[in-house]
Formats: sequence, structure tokens, C-alpha cells
Amino acid sequence: MTLTAPKGGSEILLEELSARVDLSQVNVILSTCDPRLLHPAKPNILWQHLSYDQAAVAGLADPQFVSRLDAIVFVSHWQHEQFRKRVNLPGDKCHVIQNCIKSAPDHNKPKDIRLIYTSMPNRGLEVLAQAYPLMKRKVPLTVISGTKIYGARYHEMTGHQFNPLYRQLKELGITRFDYMSNDEVREQLTQHHILAYPSIFEETSCLSAIEALSYGLKVVTTNYGALPETCSVWADYVPLGEGFVQRYAQALDDAVDAWQPNPDQVSFYRKHWSWDTRWDWVVKRYRKAA
Repeated sequence: MTLTAPKGGSEILLEELSARVDLSQVNVILSTCDPRLLHPAKPNILWQHLSYDQAAVAGLADPQFVSRLDAIVFVSHWQHEQFRKRVNLPGDKCHVIQNCIKSAPDHNKPKDIRLIYTSMPNRGLEVLAQAYPLMKRKVPLTVISGTKIYGARYHEMTGHQFNPLYRQLKELGITRFDYMSNDEVREQLTQHHILAYPSIFEETSCLSAIEALSYGLKVVTTNYGALPETCSVWADYVPLGEGFVQRYAQALDDAVDAWQPNPDQVSFYRKHWSWDTRWDWVVKRYRKAA
């Protein structure tokens, strides 16, 4: 496994953006609404990836902080609407530019169906650990999940709380990797068929789902947060509520039984969710507006 510095979704997106445009003339603030991050001489652009209820975004309720921002970029319409309902933000500063990824390469998947989970452990892994033994179809499950992705300090502070869950996965015979680089995760997607993501977290977009869909995986998830906006008609949704674990296990069984390649899905995500097409769209839209 390649030894690389851990990167979360926001850092990966900023790295990709930096490869396409010179950011030296602007101050891009990733999510955290702290006046100390404002630059006195450059345009300040807040690229908001977090949800409305997270502590790091509380500064958006401060009119003085907002007045010094030149633009606020949201990653989904759902996310923008949640902030709009709770905070009085100037409409002319708010923009929705949905997330995007590198286009997935053509590949052939193995014959036998395989499940994969690629998100943080607190976003649904415990549910999956309960649902997996209830499946009638016994198929391999790979889990790429841990706290190292947010750096050593975060891992040291929080990682231990998930050790009982990791032991449970091991007892179930589930293969788990604590951390992989994004390129390594993408390589794993070529070998899997279904993203098992029973999300109990209000995703503001979800790069894991976007990448899985572009790699031809069926996504079995929930209708929580921005997931319906991200996954559209291509996912199977299991609503949260009573009997969720049992219903989710059944949805996984159904997805295994029904799985087949879906070239229309792959074409859709290549066309609408890749960096190349999204960047062209952004340039055309805002050049016209200027």
C-alpha cells in the first residue's frame, strides 16, 4: 500500500481545483468560518463542504464575517437550502457548484459479486456490521474505513472508540483497511459491484457515492441529507426508522440478486460529474455572468 499523507474529500477537491486554476490571487477557505482565515487583500471565497449543524460553520451567523466574504460556494442544493433556512445569507454571494471526480477508466469487474464500504466509521459502519450477518446471500465485504484520513491527531483522539466495531467486523470475516489513498480506493472500486452505505450522516454531497456510481457500482444507501441529489435515480434508498437494519439487509440481498452492468449510469456520471465537464460548466457559467 502506498504511503501518502491522508486526505479527506475537501482536501482532494482543493488539490484537483489547484491543478486547474491559479489560486494564488484568491483566498479559498475550506468550510471553517473563522475570521482569522480571512485575507485582508485577496478575494475571500468560502468553499463550504460541511453541514449546517457543525460547530465549524457557526461563524456564518455573524454578519461581519459574511460581509467580508466575496463568495460562498455550496456543494449541493440541499446543503444551500439548509443554510438558507437557518441563516440570512446574501443571495448574490451564494453559489452551488456540485462536487466532481476524475473520470473512471473502463474496466471489467470480477464475476462474483462483492460489497464495499468506503466512508468514515461513524457514518453507517455500525449499521452495516449489524445488517451484514442478516443477509441471505453471503458475499464478500471490503471495508475501507478509519480515522487516519483526518490526520494523526484526530486519529489519536478518536480512533480508539471504534475498536469494538473493528473487532466485530473481524469476527464476521470482513476485510477492513484502516486507510487507503484515493487512487487505491478507486482501484478497489474496479473490483467491487455494490457500495453498501447505510448512511446515518447528513451528507452534503458524498464523494464516495459519486465515485462508486462512476465506477459502475450499485449504491444501496439512505435518503438522508443530499444523498438523493447526489445519487439521483441510480441508487436504492432505504429510509431510516423502525426496522432499518433488517430492511437494509434485505435491500442488499435484492441488490446482489439484481446486479448487472449499467452503462447508462456510468455514462451519466462521466458526463455530469467529472472534473472535465464540471469545470467547463463553471467557466462558461461564470464568464457569462461576468
